[in-house]
Amino acid sequence: LSIARTLADADPGNADAQRDLSGSLIKVGNVMVQAGAHASAAAAFEESFTLSRSLADADPSNAVSQRDLAVSLSKIGNGKLRAGDLVGALAAYEEHLSIVRVLAAANPESAEAQRDLSVSLGRLGDVKREAGDIAGAFLAYSQCLYIDRKLAEADVGSTQAQDDLSVTLDRIGQMKLSVGDRAGALSAYEQSLTVRRTQAAVDPGNAVAQRALMIVLQRIGDLKLRDSDPDAAGAAF
Repeated sequence: LSIARTLADADPGNADAQRDLSGSLIKVGNVMVQAGAHASAAAAFEESFTLSRSLADADPSNAVSQRDLAVSLSKIGNGKLRAGDLVGALAAYEEHLSIVRVLAAANPESAEAQRDLSVSLGRLGDVKREAGDIAGAFLAYSQCLYIDRKLAEADVGSTQAQDDLSVTLDRIGQMKLSVGDRAGALSAYEQSLTVRRTQAAVDPGNAVAQRALMIVLQRIGDLKLRDSDPDAAGAAF
């Protein structure tokens, strides 16, 4: 970091030097988060954000600069969330979403760009749900699900794509259950179960895949038990 800062200070008009400094600050911030030094992490992320914003504003058509800004916003949002600042987190995540949405629209064939958009939508949905905005959360999750389905169907062998789809279905199931829509929750969980069964069958020795299957079966069992269907609950359990 000290080297990157020296180089950036010596040539403030050099975009590469400024970007290197911003990247170093992100790395330092990540280390601070792991160490539990959240105030120091926030300071590093804020400085990185200031640099990234300047670079992105100077060259709005530069996709790399825009993505760097999105990363900084993500870090800012995460920090706000850890501090319990839902309003601040939402503001950062919503701006992050606006950037990755543009990047995804510019690269519709890029699975990475589409996944970045899906992850942003899912995270925004989580925060909206925590803030009590059920309609906003459902909208974000629904858009996330649309993308995840496309990516999972386009690459059935991708563990990540299948995991993303199952996680989003689980999110929707939990949200449906929280508002009393047990039928909607069950539908989402059963779709997630289909994904998890396939993953577990493909790699029966994978403990992570087996545990993910177990969790969704437990959720289905709990729902069946609430609906006074002990046979179906027992089968799931």
